[in-house]
Amino acid sequence: MMVSTSIDNSNALVKAHVLNNESHREYPTTTNPIGLMVLDLLGFVLIIMGLKQQFGGEEVLHPSLLTSYSGSVLIIIGLIMTLPFIAWTLKTCVKVMSEISV
Repeated sequence: MMVSTSIDNSNALVKAHVLNNESHREYPTTTNPIGLMVLDLLGFVLIIMGLKQQFGGEEVLHPSLLTSYSGSVLIIIGLIMTLPFIAWTLKTCVKVMSEISV
């Protein structure tokens, strides 16, 4: 009886130490970046289409969608679509670097 009480007390102390220790915090992470990669790939395709439209002289859009600035719009939309993957990558790198330096 005495042994089980001391074990319970020591387990409670270990749990309290782990909960109070800041190095054991759980950080929210995206464990599946496949969706971000697909969004990045689609954004890259739009950037290429916009560059071809703007500077290559090729019409990549339907004629009813052509304007003088349609290539620039494709480039901007493509850049916006690539930003989440870039932000996730930088956030993950900063997290890993902070764990290494600790």
